[in-house]
Amino acid sequence: IGASLKDIAILVRTNAEGQDIIAHLLRYQNSGQSKPDCKYDVVSNESLRLDGACTVNLLISSLQYLLNPEDGIARAHLGYEFSRLKEEGKDLNEVFIGANQALFENTLPSLFTRQKISLKKLPLFELTETLIEIFGLGNCQGELTYLQTFQNLVLDFTSRERNDLGAFLEWWEENKAKKSIQVSGEVDAVQLMTLHKSKGLQFKFVIIPFCSWSLDHDGMKSPRMWVKSSESPLSKAGYLPIKYSSALKETAFAEYYEEERSRCYLDNLNLLYVALTRAEHSMIVMAPAKYGKTVAKLLFESIATSDVLKLKWNEETKEWRSGDWSKNPSLDENNSKPSLKLKFYSSSQWRDKLVIRQTARGYFEPHDNTVVEKMRYGIHLHTVLSRIKYADELEGIIRQMVFDGLITGEEKAIIENLIAGLFDNKMIASWFEREWDVRTEVPILIPGGGDSRMDRLMLKQRKAVVVDFKTGEPKREDQKQVIGYLEVLHKMDFRHAEGYLLYIKTGDVVSVPPGKISKGKMKDESQLGLEL
Repeated sequence: IGASLKDIAILVRTNAEGQDIIAHLLRYQNSGQSKPDCKYDVVSNESLRLDGACTVNLLISSLQYLLNPEDGIARAHLGYEFSRLKEEGKDLNEVFIGANQALFENTLPSLFTRQKISLKKLPLFELTETLIEIFGLGNCQGELTYLQTFQNLVLDFTSRERNDLGAFLEWWEENKAKKSIQVSGEVDAVQLMTLHKSKGLQFKFVIIPFCSWSLDHDGMKSPRMWVKSSESPLSKAGYLPIKYSSALKETAFAEYYEEERSRCYLDNLNLLYVALTRAEHSMIVMAPAKYGKTVAKLLFESIATSDVLKLKWNEETKEWRSGDWSKNPSLDENNSKPSLKLKFYSSSQWRDKLVIRQTARGYFEPHDNTVVEKMRYGIHLHTVLSRIKYADELEGIIRQMVFDGLITGEEKAIIENLIAGLFDNKMIASWFEREWDVRTEVPILIPGGGDSRMDRLMLKQRKAVVVDFKTGEPKREDQKQVIGYLEVLHKMDFRHAEGYLLYIKTGDVVSVPPGKISKGKMKDESQLGLEL
């Protein structure tokens, strides 16, 4: 009927029901039965829990097995998750359950079994990255978002807590139910939420797949009521905690039972009202008949006892239908932002990424201590300029650097003097005035897949000025870098964009594309023993 996915909402009674729907759609989307011309994207901040993803569960089970290979539960968990992900057509019991640990490990990747001891010694984040590579989880396209979110949690844990495998697994058991993928409401995907969260919201299309919850309390989750009785000898006991049960109808607490049951019925009827009043255009309700007092049975009875509703009831298909599925001309065009999907999760050893540079211009050449001092102060100045947005923040930033141990008290006075020398240049000083909306250390994505970071971006209406701070000697590549920033800003529809290079060593300002050079007027540093 021409509806976009973001106009559709799936409403459920509990988060567990939402997880079942998400898991089913993920399996179906990744199976050969899914239709290539259909979309199955569903987003939910409640039900997209990480512990529902096969890849995350496989990582957790492998970590548990590495921590204690003698743990039979960890072994069974790892075997089940690996089979579910890689050997779905095989009998799990036949493949993995057995008394022989060597036979069990023969079914796992050889890299995992051969390196069990060395893997356990790796830092936590590196360990999970290595396991992703060993088990080939980076190719599971349907779950890459879960994998990426889990890795963010691991990195956050190691930075806040401690780099300990046992501590992380303990933390995960306590917090896994709270961790889910956080998504934007602008993505073109079906929204899935609980009925309680949907209160006050409206959606063009609503699907209620499990409209069959009980009108009464669930027997396993019945509350305790504080009751008292005027009958002897109970009257002497005062208030008593009694579990809610229909057996109370035949006791001295029948009045409390009836009051609680009426309150529960009313709450569930209100919830049904919420569910049936969220749709603007169309609604599909699935209400499987169940024994007992449920909202599904209530709907059936309402149709059966109403002469008006019975006219639209199909006894053969057990469907009640009203209206048609023709496209509503009032539906908005699809203005949602297209979602970007990862095609794979790239993981590799840090040893393959980090290479020690064998040469460095100027650093290993013979020089006196003055050169080293110049380089060090240049780095400090770059740090200060990258942190402050406005000139009146300078004192606080430098004081914080002293507090953090980045510079000493003696260096503080020198840096303040050098900054003052830079600010003697009116152009540089104007960049730190409060008339600008300032962003520092701005990350940007460059067309083609690269990324970079602007040192300073200043915005005023549709004007943008980008400044890159350089501590070394001028190079041709410096201007190319700023020109790349300007191209990105022009594509972002900034009518007027300017770029500058500030060479901290000399105080020179170079406009990009190449233009006039504004020479810096540094203060006399002879007293400092430096010549910046």
